[in-house]
Amino acid sequence: MLLAAVWLQWWTQANEDHPNEDIGYWLGVYVALGMVTLLGCAFADLYVATILLVCDILTNLQRLQIGRGSQNLQEISRCPSRYDHVVRISISALKRYLG
Repeated sequence: MLLAAVWLQWWTQANEDHPNEDIGYWLGVYVALGMVTLLGCAFADLYVATILLVCDILTNLQRLQIGRGSQNLQEISRCPSRYDHVVRISISALKRYLG
């Protein structure tokens, strides 16, 4: 967001010299910078959710290797609900940033 603040200063200075000239240019770049920031935040949330998911998968795999027989089946049956939670968090984060 630092670049957007600098852009706003440049826009203000240009507007003092030439009032309301090239408003589409200045506003378009400012909106584009905002969209890049918004998408960056959304992808950062997905990245964190993906890392959490991978860590959870690795933890579960370690548990499955330690467990025996029917315990493995119980662990496997509990796994999807954990991943659904991470997916729901990712989707809600995307909705928050894009919606």
